[in-house]
Amino acid sequence: MIGFILIINGSLINLDIQNNMKVDIRFNTNFPSKSNYEWRLLEEGKETLVNVIKCNVPTYTTSTFIEGHGMKWHMSSDATEVKYSEVGGKKYAEIL
Repeated sequence: MIGFILIINGSLINLDIQNNMKVDIRFNTNFPSKSNYEWRLLEEGKETLVNVIKCNVPTYTTSTFIEGHGMKWHMSSDATEVKYSEVGGKKYAEIL
């Protein structure tokens, strides 16, 4: 987050500018036969496979047509950060 303070007519105005990134969540259709991860997390198109996702931002539905695979549906969000952790052999993602 980038913060600015603007002074207009003697009044202080705090402006917080957040660098949002699009994050898509999609079920991993290779689970469990070819993958141990249930979810595909796509941050600006970069895919990370995880077991558990905690989403702390508003979400909305989206869809994308992928050549050779057809239509894919997502839960999407505009996030400022994604934190990853691993506990007991499970990979977690927290969307902030």
